[in-house]
Amino acid sequence: MSEVPAISPLRHRFFLEIARRELTSHFHTVRLLRESFHDYSDCRVVFTNHPSWWDPLLLLLLADRFFPAQKSFGPIDAHSLRRYRIFRRLGFFGIDPQTRAGAAKFLRVS
Repeated sequence: MSEVPAISPLRHRFFLEIARRELTSHFHTVRLLRESFHDYSDCRVVFTNHPSWWDPLLLLLLADRFFPAQKSFGPIDAHSLRRYRIFRRLGFFGIDPQTRAGAAKFLRVS
């Protein structure tokens, strides 16, 4: 079995609307450094500061906005993924941020 998660296009489109609604109701603003996105075609990895479930929601929207023709995948804390299983079909894969094995899995799947 591949460690790269399968993405459900139908769930992805549906959840994109949920992500938009949730982020706009809970966040006042999201700021990106212009220098970070100077050439969208070359960007393949986007880093966030922690693997909470807000990060995947934000990354769904960024991927849809900046890379709509590409499949996107992202790490999430394995405990959170067990709790929010819908993320698995949206391209997220669980990692244990506290272990070397989790770091190795992140690098392998990425």
